[in-house]
Amino acid sequence: MEFETLKSTILATRTVHNFKEGVPIDPRDIEKALEVSLYAPNHKLTNPWHIFHVSDETRKRLSSLARELAREKGLDDEGQKKAMAKVMAPSALIVYALPINSQNKSQEREDYATLSCSIQLFALALRTLGFSYKWSTGGLSRHAQSYDLLGIDPHDFEIIGFIWVGKSLKEPILTKRPTLNEVVRHI
Repeated sequence: MEFETLKSTILATRTVHNFKEGVPIDPRDIEKALEVSLYAPNHKLTNPWHIFHVSDETRKRLSSLARELAREKGLDDEGQKKAMAKVMAPSALIVYALPINSQNKSQEREDYATLSCSIQLFALALRTLGFSYKWSTGGLSRHAQSYDLLGIDPHDFEIIGFIWVGKSLKEPILTKRPTLNEVVRHI
């Protein structure tokens, strides 16, 4: 692969906040992108991947929870409907969960790094397939009822991200990043 092709893919892979509703995604495309994501660096080959492809039925339950959380925040009906739409508008939801390793916090940190790299590889692969993503770590992804709905035991796993997948309503904007001179020190 040419450097410029890689660079343009990376620069085009940005967080999307608004997805086109009702756009189907072939499950094989999700599988292809997830397969690539398993090649993230993995210290000591612990294979910490616990990935959940969430069904539409479970997403509907999550959207009801999102509505309830919005109501508790004092949002009106319109705000509650928007909260539900954020759950249902994307074509798919993938959840990454980190095994909790209370005996070895250093390894848990290494495994979190692996999953973070894996999510980025997943996002890049999705981009090459014409899809966008959003990695969400908001209240819904941390709520105890979300763990229940997903069948994830919070004593064994920590949800580190809801990865929303779909077609963007508009091309994401590349946000300003620091220059190399601002962050690199030559020692």
